[in-house]
Amino acid sequence: MPLLSNDRQAASYNAYMWLRDDGIHCRIVHFHALDGLGYYTATAKHQGLLPPTLAIVVSSHAPSATRLHNLNLGSSPTATVLDEDVLTHEHMQRRSAELAVGEGCGHAPEAQPKLLA
Repeated sequence: MPLLSNDRQAASYNAYMWLRDDGIHCRIVHFHALDGLGYYTATAKHQGLLPPTLAIVVSSHAPSATRLHNLNLGSSPTATVLDEDVLTHEHMQRRSAELAVGEGCGHAPEAQPKLLA
């Protein structure tokens, strides 16, 4: 198991491990983008470690982790964030959504991938 810096990363990795080991009959997996919970699953599918027929959907409706962090600190929403955990989760959140969108949805090749807002 990789070295994970916090519980949110561990939850993302555990979701991937469950799909790899026990989720053999899953056809669609839906993650919320918050905290990048689908990061390891989307990355594994992108690398060919999960079945190509597995559809990954990532929905997002909340402000990004960086924006929330800045607002909680009373900083400008565009202020530079130096907290490693915030930056890690921002990357995981964005990358899981990018990979889900880039991989498409479902089995139909004509299906248009969408990021649910």
